[in-house]
Amino acid sequence: QPGPWRWHYSEQWAAFDSRLSSKPSRARKATMRDEEKQWLGICVCFVLTVPAIVMTGMSFHRLQTTEVGLDYNTFTEHVADVVYTKPGLHFLGLTHRFIRFPKTIQTMKYNEADDDILHTRTADGLPVTLGMSFQFRFETARAYELYMTFGGSHLQVLDNEARSVLADVACNYSAYKFFADKQGIAYDMQRALLARFTSKLFASVDALQIETIELPVAFQEAILESIKMKQSIQAMVKYKDNMDVTFQQQVMVAEQKKNQTITLASGDAAQIMQSAMANARITNSTVEAEMYSYGKIADSLGFSESKDELLTYIWWESMKDSGQRQGKSSFMVGLNQAVYVAGTGVPKQSGPSASSRRRQRGLSENSFDGGDVDADDSDGLDALRHARWAAPSQSSSQVGT
Repeated sequence: QPGPWRWHYSEQWAAFDSRLSSKPSRARKATMRDEEKQWLGICVCFVLTVPAIVMTGMSFHRLQTTEVGLDYNTFTEHVADVVYTKPGLHFLGLTHRFIRFPKTIQTMKYNEADDDILHTRTADGLPVTLGMSFQFRFETARAYELYMTFGGSHLQVLDNEARSVLADVACNYSAYKFFADKQGIAYDMQRALLARFTSKLFASVDALQIETIELPVAFQEAILESIKMKQSIQAMVKYKDNMDVTFQQQVMVAEQKKNQTITLASGDAAQIMQSAMANARITNSTVEAEMYSYGKIADSLGFSESKDELLTYIWWESMKDSGQRQGKSSFMVGLNQAVYVAGTGVPKQSGPSASSRRRQRGLSENSFDGGDVDADDSDGLDALRHARWAAPSQSSSQVGT
């Protein structure tokens, strides 16, 4: 008869059965017992090995790079005081697991989207609603103390403490201050949270932002109008300061132009003065040279100072030079200018007399350098011969070209 471990493969079992039926029944029973022991050992090994492998795998736990963990025994409810900070697989045991705490910065928000806005009051008693958020991180080295102090409800404790601290700080400021100095209030709130979290909650606060501020509508409109007016005043003050700077620049430019004009005028005046001084020195030198030359001439010709002969000589020399420059000169000595026609050299009368023609011929014969000389009947030839040395006050002249 087939045993309890009979194979269900018909062909193999038939061959095996035929071999057993050809032997005595005692040998067949012994073989069946050996096979049963063998199969029993296989079953026992399977039953022991598979659970061992499963339990061993369940004893390993993984930590991520962004977290730390505490070893918690779920059977004895005991927490080891060792903080696991290295990421990777850790062998804790079959009934152990990690209590995890994040290393990264966490954000706690109070806003309308999460229906978790913060309600408080200002220093002047007005209700105010704040939408805000802050960033914090746990002190991972004190994770054991954090868990032993608050258990698994540390996040709820952090939220309650944050609400209390923020509401207390908000009560220290007036409603106008929330509009005028929102950043300053946020900084004070961050410092208060940091002090509380560091001393009692084993965490630190990195930043805080006030996102929305809601006050009573009437007061908010008045505050906005006041802020607009204040901004307008500040804008006008800034404009005034800007114009002051502009005017100062213009004054500086005008000062520079004034200094430049004064400098240029001083330079021009100095140039004119130098030129005038040079001309004066030239004139002085020329006059000194002429005085020396005329002195030599007076000494050489024996002029007498009492008769002004030198002055007469100088006058006739100047008249001669003037005639040479203009091309032609006519000198009339002792002639009445009222009866002289300029350019003709002939007195105004109906016809010349013989004596007049003789005098005209005499004048042409006694002409000298500088032009022809005409005389009327009252002047003699002796006066014409000595006309060169006559004084300028005793003659009249007319120059024609």
